[in-house]
Amino acid sequence: KQQMLDMRRDYYKNNKHELKKIKEFQKSYTRDKAIEWYTDECFLYKLLNKALRTEDIELLFTFRFFIIDLCSAIEQEHQLLKNKGTLTLYRGTQIPNEELEKIKENIGKTISTNGFLSTSRNINVSLAFIHNNPPLNDFTSVLFEIKANPLLKTVIFADVRNKSRRKGEEE
Repeated sequence: KQQMLDMRRDYYKNNKHELKKIKEFQKSYTRDKAIEWYTDECFLYKLLNKALRTEDIELLFTFRFFIIDLCSAIEQEHQLLKNKGTLTLYRGTQIPNEELEKIKENIGKTISTNGFLSTSRNINVSLAFIHNNPPLNDFTSVLFEIKANPLLKTVIFADVRNKSRRKGEEE
C-alpha cells in the first residue's frame, strides 16, 4: 500500500486535489471501503483503469492490494444478487471505430474487457454519458444493453449504488 501511495504522490506532485485525496486514502482506507474508493473520481479510478486497459504490469503490481480488496468486495455484493432474476444494464461510452467493427461481427457473443465495467440500471444515465461527451476523432458513441444473469458463474457483477460515491448513477 505504501509503495502505491508513494508512487502516486510522485505522479501527482503538482496536483493539490489529488494529493489531498491520496492523504485521505492513506488515513481512512479500509478494505470494506474498496468500492467506495473505486467509484470516487480520483487517482485510484483513473490510474487503475489505465493500468488494466494497457495491461501495464508494473502499475498493476503497485495496485495489487487494492485490486484484491475490490474483487473481494464485488464478490460479496454479487452474492446478494443470487436470488434476483436477469438484470438489464446499460453502458454509454465511446469506443474506437475499429473496435466497434469487431463488436458488430460478434453480436450475441461474449465480449471480454480488461478491467471493471461500470454500468447503470437507468438507461437515461448511460445516455447522458453519450450526450455530454461528443465522440473524439475515430471514435463512436455507443450504448450497450447488457443482460446480466447473477446465476452464471463465469461473470461476477454487483449492484454498488449503496456503496458508490457517484450517487444517482444506479451503478
